[in-house]
Amino acid sequence: MTSSRAATVDQPDWVAFDFDPGDDGWKSVPPLAQALRGLLEELKLLSVPKTSGKRGLHVLVPVALGHTHEQTLAFAEAVTGALAARFPKLATTERSIKKRDGRLYLDAFQNGRLKTMVAPYSIRAVEGAPVSTPLAWDEVDERLSPGAFTIASVPARLAKLGDLFAPALRGGQRLPELQS
Repeated sequence: MTSSRAATVDQPDWVAFDFDPGDDGWKSVPPLAQALRGLLEELKLLSVPKTSGKRGLHVLVPVALGHTHEQTLAFAEAVTGALAARFPKLATTERSIKKRDGRLYLDAFQNGRLKTMVAPYSIRAVEGAPVSTPLAWDEVDERLSPGAFTIASVPARLAKLGDLFAPALRGGQRLPELQS
């Protein structure tokens, strides 16, 4: 999926945050994701988490039409930079795997015109057929196993909980102005 719909390709529908686990695997994801959630809530921004369908987590912040891809990327870079500065032993914004020192990578670069990431409810082509699954924020903790969401388990989850991704499609939020 891209960050915008075909009819409005130059205006993103959300800001995407990609948590790519390091050597600790899932263990370092929840504290950083919850810190992101807290920061976004301070800014009065709704966010929607989902598993990547593999080891990581994506957090999407739906935005109103009128933002540019440059604005959403700048916002994502500022936020991931602040998180990495707050949690330097756990996370980095360093793109080079060799320079990450085993830390979780906070990727802001999933934002941009025609950049893609796995869509919610997509089945990944790996053993076990895991699915990129929208989550409730209270599920994002150390007990969560992203691989538990599979082609076999997600239909019943969807029937029980409904579409937890729906808020990401509603938009309507304005990003705060960044200080220079």
